[in-house]
Amino acid sequence: MGSDNGKIGVLLEWSPSAYSRTLRAQLEAEANKQGLTLSFVGVHWSHASSDGDDEVDETLANAAHFAGMVLLSGVFSHRLHGLARFAQNYAPKPLVSIGYRLSAVPSIVVDNRLGMQLAVGHLVGVHGRRKLLFIRGRKDSQEAEDRYLGFRHGLRENGILHEERRILQGDFTRAGALRALGDLDQNLDFDGIVAANDDMALAALADLRRRGLDVPEQVAIVGFDDLPEAARASVPLTTLAQPFENLAKEALATIRKLTRGEAVPAVQAVPVTLRTRLSCGCS
Repeated sequence: MGSDNGKIGVLLEWSPSAYSRTLRAQLEAEANKQGLTLSFVGVHWSHASSDGDDEVDETLANAAHFAGMVLLSGVFSHRLHGLARFAQNYAPKPLVSIGYRLSAVPSIVVDNRLGMQLAVGHLVGVHGRRKLLFIRGRKDSQEAEDRYLGFRHGLRENGILHEERRILQGDFTRAGALRALGDLDQNLDFDGIVAANDDMALAALADLRRRGLDVPEQVAIVGFDDLPEAARASVPLTTLAQPFENLAKEALATIRKLTRGEAVPAVQAVPVTLRTRLSCGCS
């Protein structure tokens, strides 16, 4: 276990989202720089409705030969029972979590709450938008809850009362965002949308344009992640940029330290950056 030469496993969902594809690419690039070999393990139980104990046991058996594991925990969204059980049974071998703060596992996280406060502050302070909708992520997601609470805090900071009818229940997917927008009260006036990730923001952008609404003249939109598609959208998307490069760098540096028996912080937080583009009204 003291060697850096062992293969590092990376646990992610079987059908990768745009978020995990982007993070995977950064992990591969950083591994090349650090001289590490990665092996990606996709699992079906990341979004299972049940806890999938048998599948978790199978994953543990398949991961036994790795020198350590990086968990893309932000994509595991069924109450985290399976992921927590995996971590408990994989220990004491080195583990690092990216996305969620997992108990007893060194975790690399972004400041989701502050990011959403920045988004609200920008829409209100710079563009004068005060009738905001929020499309939230899955109810069982820690990151979704943090971003929702950050949005609520941003409203309070800017003297805007919270209205539950302005909170739309999404699930981090484009289809979920479209369903949420389809259920919206057609008489509700709004001049801005903040979405808990870029996929939902891009879905909202397409839906508004289909309805004949001008973005950003009539409705400003802000997402979260800064996926490659954000800058290439028909109206380039303003978004909170996840520091994918830093997440990958810190995660792999932490694994290296753990394999050498060195102490590491329980939680490392990396900041997000507001990347302004046309969808909010910035040039």
